[in-house]
Amino acid sequence: MVDRIAEIEEKLEALAADPEQTRERVDLLNSLGWELRVDENWHRVLELAEQARQLSEACGYQRGIAGSLRNTAFAHYLLADLATSIAEALESLRLFLEIGDRGGEAQARAVIGFVYWTLGNYDQALTEGFQALRAAEEQGDKWGMGWCLTLIGGVYQSLHDFEQAVRYHQRSQAVFAEIADPLGEARSLIGIGAAFQAMGQTGKALECIHRSLEIFRGMGNRMGESRALSDLGIIYQEQGRDDEALKLHLESLSIREEAGNRQAATTSLLNLGRLYLKRSDGGKALAAARKALSIAEEIGAKPKAYQAHQLLSEIYERNGELATALQHERIFHRLREEVFSEEASTKVRNFQISLETERSRNEAEIHRLRNVELKAKNEELAQLLEELQATQTQLIQSEKMAALGKLVAALAHEINSPLGVIQSAFDLSQRCTDKILQAIEVASSLDELRRNESLVKSAAVLLDNHPVTTTAVERVIKIVQSLKGFARLDRAEYALIDLNSALEDVLALIQPTLRREIQVSTSYGQIPRFYGYAAELNQVFMNLLQNAVQSIEGAGMIVLRTFVDEPDVCVEFADTGKGIPPEQLQQLFDPGINAKGPRVKAAMGLFSSFHIVRKHGGMIHVASEPGKGTTFKVQLPTGTSAPAPRIAVV
Repeated sequence: MVDRIAEIEEKLEALAADPEQTRERVDLLNSLGWELRVDENWHRVLELAEQARQLSEACGYQRGIAGSLRNTAFAHYLLADLATSIAEALESLRLFLEIGDRGGEAQARAVIGFVYWTLGNYDQALTEGFQALRAAEEQGDKWGMGWCLTLIGGVYQSLHDFEQAVRYHQRSQAVFAEIADPLGEARSLIGIGAAFQAMGQTGKALECIHRSLEIFRGMGNRMGESRALSDLGIIYQEQGRDDEALKLHLESLSIREEAGNRQAATTSLLNLGRLYLKRSDGGKALAAARKALSIAEEIGAKPKAYQAHQLLSEIYERNGELATALQHERIFHRLREEVFSEEASTKVRNFQISLETERSRNEAEIHRLRNVELKAKNEELAQLLEELQATQTQLIQSEKMAALGKLVAALAHEINSPLGVIQSAFDLSQRCTDKILQAIEVASSLDELRRNESLVKSAAVLLDNHPVTTTAVERVIKIVQSLKGFARLDRAEYALIDLNSALEDVLALIQPTLRREIQVSTSYGQIPRFYGYAAELNQVFMNLLQNAVQSIEGAGMIVLRTFVDEPDVCVEFADTGKGIPPEQLQQLFDPGINAKGPRVKAAMGLFSSFHIVRKHGGMIHVASEPGKGTTFKVQLPTGTSAPAPRIAVV
């Protein structure tokens, strides 16, 4: 690493007197800044990035701007300035996507994933992590792959899926070992050790953490050393070795405060607070917990904030101050719920506020300096708001993929039965064929063949086996055709739609997921074909049918009908389910979050359906009564030009 940094610095000195090599100089500045992140010299990283940004803006070098923003985003993340970090990382991602730089995209997405992880937005962190991993794999970027796997393993650790955490950290360690990257390997070992400790495998955990500590100290990597010391302190604390644990936690905190890494410092403070409480030193425990809470609230790290409130509740309860303890306990539960179930729309609004704040700051600078280039940059910065729309689109796509995942699982089960029949029929046919060939080989005449009972029986079995195979094949073909029709794989995206046929495809696909006690009744009217996005409308129908199924507890009925309501065509989904309370109807199409256990996922089905219908200029009617069921009516225009979007709640 030192040789690489020295090599870049030498090249920069050689280009210092050559004004014609601006872009090459920018690339070297960004490369040097990216290499220096390992040395944790964040302020120099920021200085180099600012030089690269100014030179890039002067010559209109988009890749240079993107690289400088990637570097500053990572530095601000480690300095716990999360609002600045996410804004810079999103802009960097936008620029890399615009110029088609997959390597840069992978790095920007990884930074975004680490920020989301710190904010407690675990599903979004996994989404960015996996997308970054795919981009790095396409580029053959082993180093990038290793850190993406580290990110994914860390998020699974936060979600308490420790087996997955070990799996991804071990993959990360293998990649770093392959490219001889000691820092990455040490960081992977830390992750493996933490997961083993959470699973109660203390011996394995200690082995991993001691190895990582040795590597970090050998490299002089102080932040890595502080993490290893912190994790060792936690294990010693659990083993009752409190004096050793205290020494390790204090040493870890000292390193983190010296480096200015506030988010890591909160971890050390929380560990110290828990240890002081265990040792009945209430005053020191309270001071550590309050300081941890103050930092966590300042940087917006909700997971750390709710842990601080939980610790404060325990401290005040131990001191007999039950009212104060109860207050912190309530805040703890509220914040923890927000981490695991905060609405996606709220997060988007928070990001928008951050971006607009940054834009206002730049506008003020433009008016003060009256600098045309800065003004152009500010107008370009306004395009960051487009990332909000991209985030919304990504959430909708995530919901679609989740629904398709359930659908594919059901279809796989449905296809397995006829495939099993085909396999058995094939085996039987093979055995019969072998017997026939043997009879032919030993027979001396045609008459002898005709008298061979084994040959006659084998031929009869083949004849009987044929319709069985044909029926099974036809069943598979029907399922595949329904899936093909659902996705419109062989048709243009915007084309004439046969609504009744599309609904039949959707019903055929959802049939394997229906419980036996749910009946589906259909009534298709004579409706005209019309232009639209067939695959997207199929997604709407699938969402509404699945909602109807989920609303029915026990036996029930779903009625599906199509009809003409001039000048529109209509599809109606009526169920006998539990219905929707009146107070929820107005927010029915808002995006949301579902939390089941430690996992968090976006709930975007009706939200995406609304936007697809709106895209077609259509209207959604909803009528519901608790205990009696719900009816959704999708009204779509048949004209080629779409009217204004509409929605109605009855």
